[in-house]
Amino acid sequence: MENLTLNLEKLYEELKDTAFNEGAFTLNQWSDLAEALIEGKRNLAEIDSDHDLSGVVEALKSRYEEFKEEIQVM
Repeated sequence: MENLTLNLEKLYEELKDTAFNEGAFTLNQWSDLAEALIEGKRNLAEIDSDHDLSGVVEALKSRYEEFKEEIQVM
């Protein structure tokens, strides 16, 4: 089982792709998707459920400004 908690860049790219595909461009939508992404991976046992992943979720949420810059370029 791959431990994705250590690869924030991969998680960010997946979150970014999902946000683009779903048209989720607001901070609230981004935050909801970040939580759903981590919860989904936990449910699928792609992420170890024994660890507190709130820091991972917060790290992803904090990258909204970076995402916002990317969508303005498009």
